[in-house]
Amino acid sequence: MSIPSPLHPPREFQCSHCKCTNRVSWDLPATTGPCLNCQAIFTSPVSINPASAPIASVAPRIATSPAPSATAEPLRDHAFFKRTPEGLKLDWEISAQTKYRTFRSFIAYPKPGQASIFRFVAMEDVPEAGRSVTGTRSYRLLNPATPADSVRINVAIDSEVGRALAELDWLGAKDAVSRSRSVTDESKWSGGENSPLLEISRFVCWILVGLGGEDVSAIPATQ
Repeated sequence: MSIPSPLHPPREFQCSHCKCTNRVSWDLPATTGPCLNCQAIFTSPVSINPASAPIASVAPRIATSPAPSATAEPLRDHAFFKRTPEGLKLDWEISAQTKYRTFRSFIAYPKPGQASIFRFVAMEDVPEAGRSVTGTRSYRLLNPATPADSVRINVAIDSEVGRALAELDWLGAKDAVSRSRSVTDESKWSGGENSPLLEISRFVCWILVGLGGEDVSAIPATQ
């Protein structure tokens, strides 16, 4: 079976500047093109006459796809599996959070009263400029797959959450170094519509729920 040639029938164009004839074998627009003699733009097409001029060697046009968007980002998905008697099971919560970046949406669109449980990488950090509060420490919470999705939250030192996160404290300590840990907690928007405030309403556990972590609120208190 023959394959049709991608080239179009030869066409001749007469240069409106030097009046020479240009013969090409690819599909130029009908009324424009560069003159092979004087490089001017010719605009006067003439009828095809194969004997009037040799076929010019013209580089074919190459179709190119649109340049990728400057905001395009690779899709990152943390998929953790747990071996069970029924086979491997996916930790769907962390997979969905990292793949669909649900934490980014949560912090981008504050809704006072809204709360949700997220898995983070947590570390102590300096407070945001002008937001230092006496009696608190600041912690940075990062989405595991996309660290750019992060937030700093002030936590009261003497609160239940503050005592749990104190394990990460290092600022102000001699010869201390920054340390981080995986953590699961409940984040909540409080305040009003015009002044929303993000807080950690409940510390769930270290590590990640479903991957060895256990909800501390479900553990009976010891006497």
